[in-house]
Parts: sequence; structure tokens; C-alpha cells
Amino acid sequence: MKGQIDEIIKIDEKTQILVKETEEKIEELREDFRKKATDMENKAIEDAKITAQEEFDKIINQSKAEAEKKERENREKLKKVDLLYEKNKKYLIDKVFNEFILNKDGNNE
Repeated sequence: MKGQIDEIIKIDEKTQILVKETEEKIEELREDFRKKATDMENKAIEDAKITAQEEFDKIINQSKAEAEKKERENREKLKKVDLLYEKNKKYLIDKVFNEFILNKDGNNE
């Protein structure tokens, strides 16, 4: 009988050891899972940052290109206005002088 009790105690001790080892292994697996999940989350965040930066850069570059295009168009318009002014400068100065300095109406001449 004592032998059977000793055998049961040994089985119980082995079971406790096995349970403890299993719990430790489960905790190791949980920790490994947490680490992998954190790594995946960090990678996803980094990928999202990169994608967002690429989209931001794309939008900025498109905006810059549009602004440069408008600037070129405005420079061309300004050149045309300058050429038109230079072409009509004498007439415009005479007209302003006559109307505002001499109080002559351009329609009465």
C-alpha cells in the first residue's frame, strides 16, 4: 500500500512539474506572440508613415507644378501687358495728361 501511495505521490509530483513546465511554455509563447504582434504593429505603422509621406510628397509636387505653371502663364500675360503698354505709352500718357491736367475730355476733341 505504501508503495502505491509513493507511486501516486510521484505521479502527482511529475504532474505538477509538467503543469508548471506547460504554463511556462505557454507564457513563453504568449510573450513571443506579444513581441511578434508589436513588431507587426510597428511595421504597419512605419509602412503607413511611408505611404502617407509618399502621398504627401505627391500632392506637394503636383501643387508646386501647378503653381509653377500658373506663374509661367502670369509672366507671359505680364509680358503681353508690358508690350502693349510700351506700344501705347505715349498715347496713354497724353490721354491722362489731357484729361486730368488740362481737363480736356477725350470725346470733345
